[in-house]
Formats: sequence, structure tokens, C-alpha cells
Amino acid sequence: MEIIRRYYASLCDFKRGIGNKETVETIKKLMNNIGITTQDREIVKYALEKSEKENVNTVAIMLENGKVITGKESELLSSSSALLINTIKEISGIPDDVYLLSPSVLESIFKLKQKTSYKRNYSLNLPEVLIALSICSKTNPIIEKTLEAIDKLRGLEAHSSYIISQSEQKILKSLGINLTCEPKLLGYEE
Repeated sequence: MEIIRRYYASLCDFKRGIGNKETVETIKKLMNNIGITTQDREIVKYALEKSEKENVNTVAIMLENGKVITGKESELLSSSSALLINTIKEISGIPDDVYLLSPSVLESIFKLKQKTSYKRNYSLNLPEVLIALSICSKTNPIIEKTLEAIDKLRGLEAHSSYIISQSEQKILKSLGINLTCEPKLLGYEE
């Protein structure tokens, strides 16, 4: 799996212009010699199927019990943020219909983003969601319970249908999640 993860990383680096084609080809040769392909990384198909089916950027993660959880991009959350919330809710046994983020906290964050951002997309990224969850945990014991589940993410395999931001990748890596990304900058463009 490590070789396949490195292959995806080299593809993404090449796509972003910070890697070279020789590295990609070297790892691809190694994979051919060993007899492995990207299809051997089971989580990939789940991310790509969900992304294609719903025509939206998606990240999928496989839990230790084999269950697959996905997060998709929306006006409210980045796909990585949605994935984190969905996963910690599943691990904690919190029903899907329970909202973890307070509407008043979300409203404050959106207003600030609208005033300070030149972008048109105000969805919450992973760092912002983690901060919002930690703030909301002080008044909501359910959120405190879900945050305790973050340690259970270590060692899980995840795949994104596009290259997620460096800030989100760093957080997922610090959580111990083995993430790979499709070499697509905007999700659907080649």
C-alpha cells in the first residue's frame, strides 16, 4: 500500500508542477514489477464512484470494520470537513441527524469569511471545522464525545477524488490518516 500511496503522491506533485515525470514512471515500473495497481487500493473505488455518481468532489475513508464513510463537498463544508464529521459521528455512535456544529457558530464564521475572503466559496475547510468543533464542545457534551474519537482515525485509509488543499492534507496526515488523492486540481478537469 505504501508504494501505491507514493505513486499517487508523485502523480499529484507532477500535476501541481512540483514533481517530475521520471519519479512517476519509476514508481509505476516498480508497481508493474511487483504486480500491483492502483486498483489494489480498495478505498479508491469508493471515492471515485461517489464522486462520479453525485458529480461532486468526494473523500472516502475505510473504518477498521470495513465500513466506508464518505464526505462530499457542499456549500457548507469541504469534502474533507464533511468526511471528518461523518466519520467521528459513526465511530462515536452519534445518529446522522444530530448536528455537531452550532448554527450560531457557523453563522459567525460565514459572516467573517464573507468579509475577509476574496473567494466566492465560503465552505468551511478542515482547520475551521476543527476549531468550530472545539468551541462547540464546551457547551455540548455530545461533541466532546465525538472529539474523543479522533484518535481512532489513526491508520485508516482514505482517498480523495481530487487534490485537496495542503492545509487539509497536513491535518489528515497529523491525524494519522493514510490519504491519497486523484491527480485532479479542480475535481473534474484534466
